[in-house]
Amino acid sequence: MSNYKKSLIITLIFVVSIIVAGCKKTGEQIKNDEQNEKIENLGTLVDSIDNEIIELKKEVKDGLNESKKRIDKIEMSDVDNWITFKIEKLGMEFEYPEILGEAEYNQGTNYHILSFSNKDYSFSLSGVTKDFSAPRGATNRDMTGFEKDNNKYYINYIYRKIKIVPKKVINNNIILLDCMSYEEKCEFMGPTAALSSGSLGVVINIPEQEKYTGLFSSIGENSIPKKVFVGIINSIKFIK
Repeated sequence: MSNYKKSLIITLIFVVSIIVAGCKKTGEQIKNDEQNEKIENLGTLVDSIDNEIIELKKEVKDGLNESKKRIDKIEMSDVDNWITFKIEKLGMEFEYPEILGEAEYNQGTNYHILSFSNKDYSFSLSGVTKDFSAPRGATNRDMTGFEKDNNKYYINYIYRKIKIVPKKVINNNIILLDCMSYEEKCEFMGPTAALSSGSLGVVINIPEQEKYTGLFSSIGENSIPKKVFVGIINSIKFIK
């Protein structure tokens, strides 16, 4: 083989090596570019999610603030805005702020409930019948009323009778409760019928009733103000 051909072959091998190396480098660069692009896209997605979380938190906070503003508008001095509602089936009437909306009373097979159409305010009264049962643990609404025995008070829940100390006795048919009314004294873990700290509750005995004998309600944060709650409770009358 002549020296010229040898030189030509060596030159071709050198050129091909450079091309192959270049292609390999280009392939690795493309792969790196694709990975970098994925990382950038992931970072953008994370930033977007973070922004959505921030916006959601702001919406929740604004919603709670707005709810609190609406609640604060209810004043006991607004006597003209209070209306009377009668529950003929129970022989019961009471007054409540018109801002709560329309009052509605319903009786089910083994429960009854008094609710209001304005859902901006968390307030209702309800109770169960003596034949009520539930697969879960009883809540503080799963009761049929209270009783007094030897100057001691007990709430009759569907599963047992609990001794309580009323925060205030309104009359023979109505008592107010708070978390200190229960044996747990505001300190409890897990499911319980006791009220949480800062809450105020009421148990109402409905006289001359055989099935729907009691009503319960409680309020806490983002519910109606306590003075309005007490005003409603104090207005309750039983009529024949």
